[in-house]
Formats: sequence, C-alpha cells, structure tokens
Amino acid sequence: MTCWLYKKILVKLNQKQLDTNNSSFCDQLKNDIKAYEFDKGFCYSDLGIQVKSPAICEKSELFSDDCLIQLGESLLDGTLCENVSDAKKKNICYNHAGIATNDTALCDKIIISQIFQSSDISLKDSCYSEIAKATKNKKICNKVLREDQKAFCISQI
Repeated sequence: MTCWLYKKILVKLNQKQLDTNNSSFCDQLKNDIKAYEFDKGFCYSDLGIQVKSPAICEKSELFSDDCLIQLGESLLDGTLCENVSDAKKKNICYNHAGIATNDTALCDKIIISQIFQSSDISLKDSCYSEIAKATKNKKICNKVLREDQKAFCISQI
C-alpha cells in the first residue's frame, strides 16, 4: 500500500465518527479513494481496533487474525483467540492475552506443532515465565518446558 493511500485512509478514519454501528465507511473506501480490497481489509482492522470491536475485526479478512490478537491483549480477553484462524497466530494470541491477564490457562492453550515445535515451545515458556515474574510466583515456573528456561524463570523471581 502506498504511503499516500495509507495517510488518506487514516485521515478518513479520524474524520469519521467511530462507532461500532458505522463500519459502512470501510465498504465505501473503494469508491471514495480508489482503494483495493486489501485497503478495505486494513480499514476494517484499524476501525475494529480503534472501537474495540471483534465483529468489525472479523470483516477485515486478511487482517482479522492480527486485529483479534491486538484486541485479545488490549481488552484482556483471551476468548477472542478462539476466533483466530491461523494456528501460529492463535498461539501468539494466547501468549499475548495470557501475559496481559496473568492467566496461565491461556498459556496452556498454546499448541506445540511439529512444524513450529521450537518456536511454539518458546512462546509457551515465555508466557509462563512472564506471568511468574509479574505475579512473583515461582510455582508457575514449573510449567516451563525447557529446563534452562525453567531455571532462568526461577532465578528472575
């Protein structure tokens, strides 16, 4: 997306009264500024984040997962992660929401896949470690999978 187009979308978003009942603005983008479907998706994502609306995020198609990840963290609502379609991004969502809410149950939902095994383990371990540090609870460190990370987690409290 070109810089001028991005700026034009943001100006339009800022001029428009943002509310959850008025997402039709994004549908009109193509006519208003000759934008593509990609830009309409960006519009829904940005609008969804600004008005904190998962329903609007889901209209953003290409950007819906990223929008829901941001909302899950900012609204302290890990249930939004269930609507993230990409498995890798769903794990990221659970990591961010778990840390934001200090809820290890969200860390538990991070699925370790064969393809992304190493990074999935790192996400899960960092989720537990950050919550352990934030809550000053060494017992949470016992959930960390890698022994070196578990020792580091305990040493940080």
